Amino acid sequence: MSTEKARLTKTRWLNEHQRPLAIILGLSLLMRFLAALPMQRPGYMDAAYYVDGALSLYEGRGFNDPFIWNYLDDPAGIPHPSHLYWMPLSSILGYLSFLFFGPTYRAAQIPFALLSSLLPVLSYVVAYDLSQNRRHAMSAGLFATFSGFYVAYWVTPDNFGPFAVAGVLCLWAAGRAFRTGRSIWFAVSGLSAGFAHLARADGLLLVAVALLAGVSQIANRRSQIADRRSQIGRLCICYLLFAICYLLVMGPWLMRNVRVTGRLLSTAGVQTMWLTRYPVQL
Repeated sequence: MSTEKARLTKTRWLNEHQRPLAIILGLSLLMRFLAALPMQRPGYMDAAYYVDGALSLYEGRGFNDPFIWNYLDDPAGIPHPSHLYWMPLSSILGYLSFLFFGPTYRAAQIPFALLSSLLPVLSYVVAYDLSQNRRHAMSAGLFATFSGFYVAYWVTPDNFGPFAVAGVLCLWAAGRAFRTGRSIWFAVSGLSAGFAHLARADGLLLVAVALLAGVSQIANRRSQIADRRSQIGRLCICYLLFAICYLLVMGPWLMRNVRVTGRLLSTAGVQTMWLTRYPVQL
């Protein structure tokens, strides 16, 4: 009976929100198309790096750079292992698009335009979930659609779109997991955290947020919990599910890093903390 009630609730929710979601998705796709149309090539170094990484995978060279992009990972020569500074998800998405549409810049834009088109839809869903107000949800969706400075970056082969979508899903799912106690939301949050980390090195912070949220839940309910041990045990099981799902995504990349560098994660990025001067030759 509860399953049937849940199904009816979902059907009622979809019927109620089908029209505004369709409007937001349509506007989002239109904005992405108009923003992508004038672009003919990567407009800056990071986007060019991701496209080159996708081309390397497409041509069978694997995760290797035929050039020296920076010296923070102290490369011995060329070619050398790639994506030790930036994470690889954007190049992987570009590679998958190349398989279907060929190795062109327009093909590289496709997965980023489509992924980022989901961000206004997610903004609507999250805003409604938090406020139960359709006006607030519609405003959130429209703000995410007409996002000013970032409109051009959503359709660029970079990590903006993938990280934004994965980050929203991770935090929203974590919040629902602690509100409802349902394991599926911990799994979604863990998978999303994995993809966020695969997109950007600072995606690892999302794992820390999920951990702190659980500790906060225990602290806030201290006076209401009859058996704190069972609550902590339940939380540990949920964290284990979160970690397994996170490692399903990040595990292969961590093993690759161990194989090529001897470390789970490259230290190249944190080395910028120790830069005190940067010589420039004119």
